[in-house]
Amino acid sequence: MTTIPEPTRAELKEKELRLLFEAYKKDQKLFERPILVEDAKMLSEFGIYIPGKESFPYGVIKFVPQDFIVEEVSETGEVCTIQKENVLSTNTTVLEGPTIYATIVKCGLSTLNIVTELTRALSCSVEQIRYAGLKDKDAITSQRFSFRQISIDALKNIRSPNFFIKDVTSGKGALEKGRLKGNQFTIFIRVEKAFYETEQSRVFVEQLAKVKNEGFYNYFYLQRFGTPRLAAHYWGLDMIHGYNRKVVENFISFASPREIPYFKNLRRELGKRFGNWNTMLELLELFPLIFTTELRMVHFLQEHSDDFAGAIAHAGDQPAMWITAASSWLFNLKLASYVKQGIEPPPFLPLFLDPSNSSNHIYDDLMKTYSVSVQDFRNLGHLPSLQTPKKPIKTREQIAIEKADILDSGIALKFFLPKGEYATTFLAHLFNLIADRPPIQVDEKIIDVKEALGESSAAETLDYFLPSVHPKSKNYFEELAREEDKKIS
Repeated sequence: MTTIPEPTRAELKEKELRLLFEAYKKDQKLFERPILVEDAKMLSEFGIYIPGKESFPYGVIKFVPQDFIVEEVSETGEVCTIQKENVLSTNTTVLEGPTIYATIVKCGLSTLNIVTELTRALSCSVEQIRYAGLKDKDAITSQRFSFRQISIDALKNIRSPNFFIKDVTSGKGALEKGRLKGNQFTIFIRVEKAFYETEQSRVFVEQLAKVKNEGFYNYFYLQRFGTPRLAAHYWGLDMIHGYNRKVVENFISFASPREIPYFKNLRRELGKRFGNWNTMLELLELFPLIFTTELRMVHFLQEHSDDFAGAIAHAGDQPAMWITAASSWLFNLKLASYVKQGIEPPPFLPLFLDPSNSSNHIYDDLMKTYSVSVQDFRNLGHLPSLQTPKKPIKTREQIAIEKADILDSGIALKFFLPKGEYATTFLAHLFNLIADRPPIQVDEKIIDVKEALGESSAAETLDYFLPSVHPKSKNYFEELAREEDKKIS
């Protein structure tokens, strides 16, 4: 009997885009993206307070993924570069060993996306693929992976426009989460013309000098709260309370103001059908990539209709991230309470879920505000993947800025941060960040930021990813419509 191969990620993505394009042609307003400026008002929702932020210039990050380069640094200090060299090919040979180690350079996929795609392509379990840290989707990133009991020949058969595999070795063991020194960032921040013509450049230079000297407040930034919906901390808080049905229902049906209207409407429709798992699947299965976690939950609930804790446990790593988001939010609120009063915070603060519960007195006021008790922590016992924090967190982080140049169209920076630290938290101490379609006019030309800073050009890598990336100002569906019109004419 002939086996029909499962569609690849690229095929599924193309199918999703075509479906969305048909909807776009009927009503373009459904695809208008909200404009988000990460200013003082917006960040306050996530417990972030930075003095003087009202005077900071606008800074557009990740206008194209090439603007944001992240290279993992191992515990021994070795940098996993993004350079397109030592790439895995049919001629690559390594010594036999139970584990293959490789660097993956990716663009347009998160680390979790990569793992999903690799498990499908290799027909292996998630446990066989390990990594030390999570990397962003909207960036060009490099990091080490370990592949346990997977042959190099199987890896050689993998092709993707969104990543390539390089620096392959073999050995024993496997990578463990958190086993890295940190990350090296090479970033280009686009600014408006007014930056050069007003006081904005002076404010930036002064603030950069201040951060170099004093460090920056070590808030958990927006990625921690589940982009683009930015609601993970609420789901985490509900999990602590044991409101499992509410968590599942809100995760699937909450229409975030930060989503496009099309998906807001779709989530509202899912909310109306909640509990009717078969009809929910009809909607969710239209978008198997976008709704990967939602599909896992609903498939489970088809067989176990009232087991909402089980549905959460079947959602992969997401629930642990929601709990972490809630803990991070409370950490931010506590840190901000010191900064707002002009009080230097203690050098370290424990996270809310400190397993020793030694942090309770610190969070007493917030626990009272959000009606949380120590006994509520028992509601998390069904999550085997949840790793509670064991070390307090620095409240102020020093930063090693290697290079900083003001260019004609923006700012180029190269710096290192230890593991677990957010480059965007540092950048938020310099700019009011814009990580989506910019409401200001910026120069749109592609910049090889490594070359701009006097380093070896990354042109080969940039060229490899160029066909699959788009600037934030680009309307993908408008281009499809123009192409369709040309064919008709």
